[in-house]
Amino acid sequence: MIPCDSSAISAYGYDPVQNRLFIQPIKRTTQVYIYSGVTPDVMEEFLAAPSKGVFWNKVIKPTYPVS
Repeated sequence: MIPCDSSAISAYGYDPVQNRLFIQPIKRTTQVYIYSGVTPDVMEEFLAAPSKGVFWNKVIKPTYPVS
């Protein structure tokens, strides 16, 4: 997990083999959400986003299932 300078996300990680994005929210520091089907292109967009929290809420949450 990589620490994140965000008001919504405390850390994130990515598994490129299984296309899974791991998000640890600020409010639930012991819980990690695992989103399946996140392609490397989407992960690049997440990394380049000016606000990772906004990208998470507007792109990841409504598009990718939590496993």
